[in-house]
Parts: sequence; structure tokens; C-alpha cells
Amino acid sequence: MRIDVEGEATFVATAGPPLDHARRTVVLVHGAGMAPIVWAGQQTALADADTAVLAPALPGHGVPGSSRASAGPPRASIEGYAGWIIALLDRLKVERFILVGHSMGALVAFATALTSPHRVAGIAALGAAARMPVHPALIEAASQAPTRAVERILDWGLASPQSQRPPAIALVPLARHVLLASAPGVLGQDLAACNAYGALAERAAQIRCPVLVAVATRDRMTAPRGGRALAEALPNADLVTLAGVGHMAPVEAPTAVARELRAWLLRRADGGAAATGD
Repeated sequence: MRIDVEGEATFVATAGPPLDHARRTVVLVHGAGMAPIVWAGQQTALADADTAVLAPALPGHGVPGSSRASAGPPRASIEGYAGWIIALLDRLKVERFILVGHSMGALVAFATALTSPHRVAGIAALGAAARMPVHPALIEAASQAPTRAVERILDWGLASPQSQRPPAIALVPLARHVLLASAPGVLGQDLAACNAYGALAERAAQIRCPVLVAVATRDRMTAPRGGRALAEALPNADLVTLAGVGHMAPVEAPTAVARELRAWLLRRADGGAAATGD
């Protein structure tokens, strides 16, 4: 669907039943330079009669000029994206929700919980750590030479070269396409926002909702030890391991990620009221 959020045309991919206060609402937040398509392997799997799933394109993200892109400039900070998530869910009259975030999207999920703890019923974080520094050279390349930056990200983000992946992994080339087609400057600004965000490291103990931290054993962008340390710092966290998977877990191992998320939702996350509306 397309809706107006803060005066900007916004695309939100949906799955499951209509939003309703009696149903769980799950919001999938993509990573830097990405788009909702990266959740294609999880969105339908998480939806059921009691769960509505939303996957928004963050401002300025998606393939420019397409119906599956969101207008407006990318936000300059993780906190800015968190504020936009709240504005989106206010627009949809969703009061309480569960956030699933990958990489930058995980930081956005935690920032949302820190600013609006009464709204967030649970968080699932993939490819995340309390601090996610990005090398200045990669930030510069993303701004000045995006093709080189994208290839570097995919090289480091996958457990093994794409040529060695099973042919069934069709989402990897889609992720490359989305990154390469993103508007100029979006990827670099997103990476800079990740690099600058420090509130999670300072305030992790304040996040009281149930959290799933999924650590990929072959993640070369966010080291597994960082994910484990994050889980230890959170008061109410479960830790799961994705064996043989890299940083781009949602597109590299879509079935395994969907299975872990689904199991956690059924076991731990809020299954009660998720939305209010007409």
C-alpha cells in the first residue's frame, strides 16, 4: 500500500490480515540502502490469522521512480528513522507493535524502543551489535563510488562468494539491484548514521521488552562477538545462532531466518493487543 507519512508518499509492503487492535502487528525494518524486498523470505512466513506484517520502505529508499519506493530524503540519524517509524505507525493507528530489524534496521528498532518504550512489545535483531562502526573509506566510497561500495558490502556481507551459493538463493541479486539503484547519497548517509549511533551501547539496560538477537556465525560486518555481547547487555534477551550464514542473513538464508523469527514470536513476543484504530 501507499500512504502519506509526514507529507511524503510512503510504500509499505503488507502481509496477513488487516490491522486490528486484537492482532499482533510486526514491522520489518530493512538495513542501509535497502528496501522491503529483502524481507520477501520472511514476510509471508510470519503472517497468520493473528499477525499482520508491515515492511515499509524507509524515506528515500526503494528503487527511485518505482511504486515501491518512499519519497523524501533519508534521515540523517538512527534517531531520525526511529521518529519516522513512530510517525508511520501513528498514521496507521497502530499503538503497540513488534519490530524486526536487520543491521541498520536493528539499530532503528532499538532507538524506537528507547524513545517510545510503551509502544514496542518486542524486538528481533539480525546482524546487530551495541556499536556498529563503519570504516570511513566505505562511507566515502558509498557516497562517491557506490558501485564499488556495493560490491564490497556484498563481498563482506555474504558467508561465501555468490558464485558458490546454491542457485535457490535468488534474493541476493535482488539485494544487489536495490543497493545499486538507490538514490545518490542514500547508502553513504545510512552508513554514516550507523557509525555515529552510540545510544544503544550506553542504554541497552533500559530496553525491557523481549528481544531476540540472531547472530550469524560467518558475519564479517558485525562480528558475532558483538551480537553476543549485545544479548548479554539486554535485560530480557534470547540469543540464537545462524550457522554458516553471513551478515546478509535475511537474503542469504531466508528460510532459516523465518523459522527462527516465527519460533520466537510464538514463544516470547507479545501476542496480545498490537493496534488500535477504527
